[in-house]
Amino acid sequence: MIFISPQSHKDLILNKKTLVSTDGKENYSIIKGVPILLPEKTNPDWSRELIEIIFWEYPEVIKKIYEEIDSGNTSDWNEIYVKYIKEVHKAKENILNAFNSYKQKETSLWITGDKSGSITKSQMKDFKKYTKKSIGKKRTLTKIKGTGNLWDRYRYFGELVCKENTDKILELATGAGGGTASVALYMPNNSELYTVDIGFECLGNALGIGKYQKKTIIPVCANFWYLPFRDKTFKTVCTVCGLDESREIHKTLEEVSRVLSDDGRFVVVSRNNAFMRQYRILEPFGFTEQETIEILKDCRMYSDLNNLDEICNSLGMKLTSRKEYRDNENIAFSVSEYHKNTKQKTIDDLLNEAENLVPDEVLPDLPFMESSPDVHDWYDFEHEIWELGEEIRQLISENNNKLNETQIERVIKICLDEKAKRGRQSFVMLLGRKKYCKHSERIAHLLNSDDVDGQVIDTLYKMGAGQYVEEIKPFLEHNRTWIKNKAAKYIEKYE
Repeated sequence: MIFISPQSHKDLILNKKTLVSTDGKENYSIIKGVPILLPEKTNPDWSRELIEIIFWEYPEVIKKIYEEIDSGNTSDWNEIYVKYIKEVHKAKENILNAFNSYKQKETSLWITGDKSGSITKSQMKDFKKYTKKSIGKKRTLTKIKGTGNLWDRYRYFGELVCKENTDKILELATGAGGGTASVALYMPNNSELYTVDIGFECLGNALGIGKYQKKTIIPVCANFWYLPFRDKTFKTVCTVCGLDESREIHKTLEEVSRVLSDDGRFVVVSRNNAFMRQYRILEPFGFTEQETIEILKDCRMYSDLNNLDEICNSLGMKLTSRKEYRDNENIAFSVSEYHKNTKQKTIDDLLNEAENLVPDEVLPDLPFMESSPDVHDWYDFEHEIWELGEEIRQLISENNNKLNETQIERVIKICLDEKAKRGRQSFVMLLGRKKYCKHSERIAHLLNSDDVDGQVIDTLYKMGAGQYVEEIKPFLEHNRTWIKNKAAKYIEKYE
C-alpha cells in the first residue's frame, strides 16, 4: 500500500493509520506541491529540475516536453530539452533572465502538476495497476548484484546507513530503487524504512523491493519541502541523489534537520559537481562550468559538495565522513555522512573554556624545540587556547555570527593576558577586521610581546590601523622571515 501525505505535517504522527490511503478513494487532497504527473503515465524521472526553472513561467512547454518524451520517438531527452530551450528562449541572455527571475522568488515554488492535488479515475487506475507489479527482484538484482564501482557505491551506502541499529529510517527519493534496495539489504529485520517520493511509479519500486527482500518498507507520496513526520522522528535520514535531482535544497535540508533526532545521522550520495548532470543542457548555449555552479547556487539547487557542506553546517549537521566513487563514465560521486550535533558550542561557551585554561601565573618558557632551535616548546594549555580561538573564528565564518560588545571585550582581555602565552595568537587574529579598528591602540601594546608580535602586525594591517609605522619598522630586521614580510607589507601600505 502507498500512503499519501495530508496537507501539513503539523498534526501528523508517525502512524500508518494517520496517512490517507490511495485505496478506496479516487480523488483526494494531498500535500501542496506533490505532483500528479502530467500527462498520464509520465515517469517522474523525466522531470528535470533545471528544465522546471528554465521554463518556470511556461508550464505548457513543460507539458509538451513530457508528452514528447512519453511518445518514445527519441531516447535522448537532452536533445528534446535543448530543442525547446532554443524555441522559447533562443539565446543565453534570455535563459539567464529566466534564472534571475526564479532566483528572486526566494521561496519554494511549485511549477508543474495539479496544484489542487486531485487526480482522475483513469490515472488512479493506472497507478494502482503499476504498483501491483512485483518488480522488487529485478530492482534488487540490478542494483545490488551489479559489478564494479556502481555496486561498491551502493553497498557502502547501505552499510553506512545501517551501521547503527535504528527502528526507523527515512529515505528521500525512492527513484528507481537503488538506494532503497541497498538499505533494505542491510537493515535489521525489526527496522522500518519509510521512503518518500513524488511519483507513484517510484514508490511501486519500493513495494516490490520490500516484498522480495522481506523487509518492512513503507512508501509515502509526499514533497521533500513538507515532510509528513513529526520533529526528531528519525535517527537516520538518507538519500541517493535526491538532492542532485530536485529543487530547493535549502528547504529540503531544513526538513531533514527538523525530522532528524538529536545526534541523528544524514547519509547522502551526491555528485561531486552538479555540472556533470546539467552540462548537456547548458553547454550548447555557452554556459561554463563555473558559471553553471554559481547559477545553481543562486537558484537554490544542488551545486557541489562545498555548498552542501555549508548548508548542512548552518543547520547543525556536521560532516563526519566522505568517500568518493566514480561511475562508468568517470563521473565522481561521494557518499557523505553528516551528524546532527544539537549541543554545538556557542561563542560564549568557547570563551568560557579559554578563560578557564589560562594559568594563575606566568609560567616560564619551556626548552627549545629540537625541530626549531629558536622556538620554545608549547604548553598543552597554549595549544588548547589557540584551538578555541580558531573554533570561534570558524563559528563566526560558517554561521555568519558576530561578536557582540561583551564578547569583544572578553577576546581583548585574553589577548592582553600574558599568562595565556602563545595561545592568544588566534584571539589576536579574531580582531583583524576594519570594524574592530577602534580597539587598535590596545592591541598595538602587544607589539612588545614575542608571543604574538607577528599576529599583532597582521591584525593592525587588516584593521586598517595605519598609525603604527614607526613602531613596526624595527620588525623589518626580525629574525623570522614571515614576521619581516608582515612588517614590510604593513609599511608599504601605510607609510
